[in-house]
Amino acid sequence: MRSVLFKKKITFFWILFGLFFVFNIMPSTCEAHVLIIADGDNSTPALLTEGQATATALKSQGYNVLELYRENATTKNIMKGMYNADALIYLGHGGYMTGNYNNNGGSASPPFALVGSDGFVWGIEDKLREGWDGKPVTAPFKPNIPVILAHACFSTGWVGDKEVSNPVETIYNFSLMFTGAGANYYATGYTGSYQGKQIVDIIDEFLNGATSFADANQKNTGKTITKSSIFNGQTIWRNDHGYAAFVGDWNSTFPKATQTTLYDEAAAESWYHTIINGNQDVSPPTVTSTNPANLATSVPVTLTTVTINFNENIMAGANFAGVYIKNLSTDELTAIASKTINGNILTITPANKYLNNNSYLVYLPAGAVKDTTGNNMAAVYSYQFKTIASTADTTPPAVTSTNPVSGATGVSTTSRSVTITFSENIQAGANFDGIYIKNLSTGKTVAITSKTITDNILTITQTNNRLKNSNYQVYIPKGAVKDISENNLASAYSYQFKTGTSIKDTTPPIISSTNPLSGATGVSITSKTISITFNENIMAGANFSGIYIKNLNTGKIVSITSKTISGSVLNIKQTYNRVSKNIYKVYIPAGGVKDAAGNSLTASYSFQFKTI
Repeated sequence: MRSVLFKKKITFFWILFGLFFVFNIMPSTCEAHVLIIADGDNSTPALLTEGQATATALKSQGYNVLELYRENATTKNIMKGMYNADALIYLGHGGYMTGNYNNNGGSASPPFALVGSDGFVWGIEDKLREGWDGKPVTAPFKPNIPVILAHACFSTGWVGDKEVSNPVETIYNFSLMFTGAGANYYATGYTGSYQGKQIVDIIDEFLNGATSFADANQKNTGKTITKSSIFNGQTIWRNDHGYAAFVGDWNSTFPKATQTTLYDEAAAESWYHTIINGNQDVSPPTVTSTNPANLATSVPVTLTTVTINFNENIMAGANFAGVYIKNLSTDELTAIASKTINGNILTITPANKYLNNNSYLVYLPAGAVKDTTGNNMAAVYSYQFKTIASTADTTPPAVTSTNPVSGATGVSTTSRSVTITFSENIQAGANFDGIYIKNLSTGKTVAITSKTITDNILTITQTNNRLKNSNYQVYIPKGAVKDISENNLASAYSYQFKTGTSIKDTTPPIISSTNPLSGATGVSITSKTISITFNENIMAGANFSGIYIKNLNTGKIVSITSKTISGSVLNIKQTYNRVSKNIYKVYIPAGGVKDAAGNSLTASYSFQFKTI
């Protein structure tokens, strides 16, 4: 258990185990779901495991479940997820304000909070508030739903292994944000089991047929709540061990699977804008620009995508299938490989290249897309463009330069890459596998790690360093590469170079540049890759695993999908988008990388940047 300072000296405790269900009142009955929130701050894997197991158990019986785990458990998503919910499960921390508890069994004072991935949802008496300065609102779930908390500090009157000095009052104050909206509050320090999986306590009893909280409580052997006290006119129930509490109607129950339906994202977003932001969005999305532009001419036939930009983020609408591209010159529909949406951009990818000197129509029917509030595109949108009138390309690609150059001597033994530049962009041909490098001094073919193409450059990377004073031949067979128009390399190409007498390299690698730049501001939140360029080719060092990215605003290490090296460039890819207006630190420890001669980075290196 630990405490963490947040903004206005706000602190939360790590919960030791379990889940935390929250449920709410909502006058509408058009949609209902079970909401599960787990490990919002990405600190306790056991909570994630238990939350996922509970979700699996519920879904196996036909429940519709909305799952908010780790980075997805933002305060906004938590508030939206409660909208019209039939049940809410929360596995996270019990938040409180610094100074309101002494961390050692003293008196605990409100307010208390749920902890999301980007902040707190506070309980201010019988209201919820997103963030400390948020607008107080009544929880938007349905009436009389169950709120089940497992192992959340303060929820049962305990913090870790210590009972607070005012447990009954603490349970009352913690429960009020839910009971004030009509929920039935159950908090526990135990876990249950269903089909061999550890799930939230008491849920297993409902899944096994318990008809009410009273029935489930009696069947919950060894954990039954039997004692009650009155606080502020409210009956507070606790068991003898102090690890379970209940506030509400014992005759209430857990919803049936048939009561639940899929989560309505558009309805929840509309509620959030209306109640939380106070400005419901009723405007439909509109097109702001396209690529190619409307009435553009001389569009390349090799253009791989059509993009349509809107004035706001969009999602697929009821008529999304009606989006098409048509060749007006042949009066035929163009085969579409994919239609994807990313933020406010719709991308259409044709299955084949366009025809020369042909006119094309891009067509979006009304209702093809909608904004995140559910407002449909109000009217049909279409535009046209014309492709370039060019003759067929029949010229094969030709080599224009190489590195090392043909006939070069004294070539480095530690530089493993060979590059061949062509007269035009190329792609792999039928004989691409026939490309090789041969050591003519030994008569042996050299092991190759990779052969890659970027635009008009072919890069061949050897697996090992070259031998000194050796002659090497690079060989590219006929048809090994071809241009974009399918013209093959017309004849085999080969050239030679000779390595020099190697001198032992004792100089460690150093950083020459970074992207983003050190100290940069306004950095994109959607670009997930950070690149660090060194003065020479590098490889992973002994401390490669110690490389990390840290959000200095939250104090948390950022989840990384991959760390890869290409030549002299180290690329670090984040798993998720960055948070806006946050400062990030990139850290490479001493020994994190080394050069081909085995010289390690001698000192740690770090730099910072700030997002837009």
